[in-house]
Amino acid sequence: MSPHADRGRARAVRAWLGATASPRGSVAVLAAASLIVLFAGAGSKEIHGTSIFYASLARDIADAGDVLGIYRGADAYLLKPPALVWLTALAVKLLGPTSFAGTLFARLSGVAVVLLTYALGRRLFGPAAAWLGAVMLLTNSTFHQFSSALRMDALMTAGVLLAVIGYLEAGRRWGPYAFFGGLALGLLAKGPQVLGVLLLVPAHALVLGRWPPLRRCWPAALLLSLPLAWYGWLLSEHGARVWQELAADAARGGSESIQLQLSSAWREYVHKPLLRFWPWLPLLLAGCVYGGYRCTARGVTRAVRADAGLLLVWVGAVFVAAAIKPDHDLRYVYPALPPLSLLAGALAAHLLRQQLPRWALALAACLAAGLFVATLVPGLLGKDTRPAIAAMHRRLDAALAPGEPVLVVGFHVNNPPGPRRQSTHVDWVHYYFGRDAHVIAPHRARAADVAAAPVVLVARYGKRAQVLAALDLETLVAGEEMVLAVSRHRRDARGAR
Repeated sequence: MSPHADRGRARAVRAWLGATASPRGSVAVLAAASLIVLFAGAGSKEIHGTSIFYASLARDIADAGDVLGIYRGADAYLLKPPALVWLTALAVKLLGPTSFAGTLFARLSGVAVVLLTYALGRRLFGPAAAWLGAVMLLTNSTFHQFSSALRMDALMTAGVLLAVIGYLEAGRRWGPYAFFGGLALGLLAKGPQVLGVLLLVPAHALVLGRWPPLRRCWPAALLLSLPLAWYGWLLSEHGARVWQELAADAARGGSESIQLQLSSAWREYVHKPLLRFWPWLPLLLAGCVYGGYRCTARGVTRAVRADAGLLLVWVGAVFVAAAIKPDHDLRYVYPALPPLSLLAGALAAHLLRQQLPRWALALAACLAAGLFVATLVPGLLGKDTRPAIAAMHRRLDAALAPGEPVLVVGFHVNNPPGPRRQSTHVDWVHYYFGRDAHVIAPHRARAADVAAAPVVLVARYGKRAQVLAALDLETLVAGEEMVLAVSRHRRDARGAR
């Protein structure tokens, strides 16, 4: 082949890569990358923490076949609405109590958040800004952490995004349905905090100078009957107890001093984002400045001011609400990540002259494909604990009678009788093995206690090896959260017989 032909081919490739990407291609790459990123390790990583509590609730529903069972009686769980728990129960019913089933709909909610962020960004700033902002969101470690765990934040945020898009597109036939459907989804996902959208809407309309055409939207408003029916049933079943438990949950951490609360808010909402929002942190901060410029610059139309102001107020409202809440946690700023990413995407698109080059899509596709291949290589993305859990399950069924509880050595002891609350070790054993657990703290456990049990689970703990040695336990199966062990004294006694 002649050198001229080689140079011509190279120029053609450079021209193709430098050309503007098509919106359809960008959406396809974004959707595929979202699925790959958010589902990486979905089957192999154990569920733990608060997520295992929600998974345990879902297994209760799947086993009993009663979607309202966990919400009845003196031990009813009343703090969170049921949408994600119901969906997870469906996944557990169909796929079994696995790590994949337990996080399936939470991860799908994260994918929906990415795609809805793109849809909102395209409506406000154009396809280039929308794609860049959605990619920044997808590659944010905080977004990934709480979208790949069984938490309600992603499903609620998907509802908020859908409602905002529905408001902005209220002139279209589907607009009111998206607005009220998003509100209903958010209310059933996490609760009344989603109604903050109702503060963003009039603020945006006031700056814009006109109200959206919401005539004859009452059929769409009927979608709100779903959350109203849920809360109505809850109040008829439990009365004032619902408000009492919600108020007590909202006041968690309120007994701490002002100094401690300020320190906690600084750590969760300033220090952690400064550490965790890389590599996009400079662009995220600059995007907020750029949004402020779009709000105040001369010659800018009302629509531009209103759209930029909508995102800035959205971000500010989430951070302020999270800081006011006595109990601070980085995940409370999760709903601010889409508008924050879109402001950064708008700035990046402005610098690129509103062009999204094909090389950016090609790079994203290659990275996503590489991650997909990595998920197929055993152990490359972390230890696969499915074999360990399966081996534990078999040994427990062989050693214990049906319905017999498991002895667990760990710090999260059984909760006292009362409303259903998180009990990490009990929830883990119940979700994966379908058994109750009796938990003893390591400093209270004695060798005689564990010698009387056929097998023992020892929870993850910094000094677990010392605990195993002190209690004279021999490891049979080692997982991530739990180690299945047997007393050497009991094993030796069996061998002697």
